[in-house]
Amino acid sequence: LIYKNRPYFQRALGAERVNKLCDKCMQAYTTFVLPRRDANWKFNTERWAALKAFYSSLDDAKASEGLAVLEMVKCAEDGNYVGVVNVMRDVKKYNLITGMLKPYNIMYSMELVRHSGDQNAIAEGIKYIDDILATWSDPSRLMNLLEVKARLHEAAGDTATASATRQKAMEAREEYVKMTNGRAMIIGNVTLQK
Repeated sequence: LIYKNRPYFQRALGAERVNKLCDKCMQAYTTFVLPRRDANWKFNTERWAALKAFYSSLDDAKASEGLAVLEMVKCAEDGNYVGVVNVMRDVKKYNLITGMLKPYNIMYSMELVRHSGDQNAIAEGIKYIDDILATWSDPSRLMNLLEVKARLHEAAGDTATASATRQKAMEAREEYVKMTNGRAMIIGNVTLQK
């Protein structure tokens, strides 16, 4: 109700307040993404269908983002990990996920693929990451993406390439620290911003 009638509520309650609430509504798909790490988590088909119907009823870029993530999670639930990679290819092709969530969803989807043990999906995931690496140059993004690629290589049993890719990730981290004039620190595999 609020989302579809945003202009009215923005006038009554203020745009910033209403926009924050709408952003939270649009991120409802995280109920499917975040709990998957819990071994006791069960896929809720009814909630998935309700969210899909909600996002489908909207003409909004964030709705497309939600639909893409829901489709990715459904593919994983169905054991179709090549499908997870294909959804992320569509996300890239149509620029469905932007901003802060873009790298997160890439990493999350590839973690699903990595843990699947499906060697075809893992190989497709590596190709997908290579496609992205060809278009990204920002060291703050490259370092994490290269680490994801290294994990996929490990899952494929290619430890030599995983090690070489980790070295490239470390070089990107070091470049990022230089780029930020030392405002970023590296501790293990984590980069902190001062």
